[in-house]
Amino acid sequence: MLHAAFVRSPFAHAKITRIDISVAAALPGVELVWTGAETARHTQGVTAGQNVPNYVSTSQPAMANDVVHFVGESVAVAIATSRCVAEDAIELIDIDYEELPVVTNIEQSNAAAAVANETVPNNVIHHNVRVAHGVADMFANAALIVEDVFHNNRVSASPLETRGCVAQHERTTGLITFWSATQIPG
Repeated sequence: MLHAAFVRSPFAHAKITRIDISVAAALPGVELVWTGAETARHTQGVTAGQNVPNYVSTSQPAMANDVVHFVGESVAVAIATSRCVAEDAIELIDIDYEELPVVTNIEQSNAAAAVANETVPNNVIHHNVRVAHGVADMFANAALIVEDVFHNNRVSASPLETRGCVAQHERTTGLITFWSATQIPG
């Protein structure tokens, strides 16, 4: 069995200006070290899309290539004969970043002075207005109308179980068996 360890971005938005994996790749027990460039040769990642007019499809690469878009995005991976060796290897990967402007709230996003994702013009993936019923009468007859600006906290999954996985490749048949501790292995 081989083990993987990932280098993750410490920045919310940055250009990757240099990655040197040579020392990590030479470490005894390391089978493979990849960056986003190597990964991009095999997959473009997962593309999100909606079948609606004026929707800007975006892709989440399997590993960042050239630009990172969030803290914790994977930048490089080391595959080794043990978890310890894989973790030692990622410590030897030398990466230089050039920080880019970040978008941290809706006001910044709407102003579009900084772009959160270069493939999304003006930070808008899709804009739509839909009104099912006229609301003027409802507001006119309401006992109380409350107006304010509401801010929601950051939301993310917090699973109780880890997100580990194991894959086995059978060379004679070419079949891969994948075990994952997630409901959505895709």
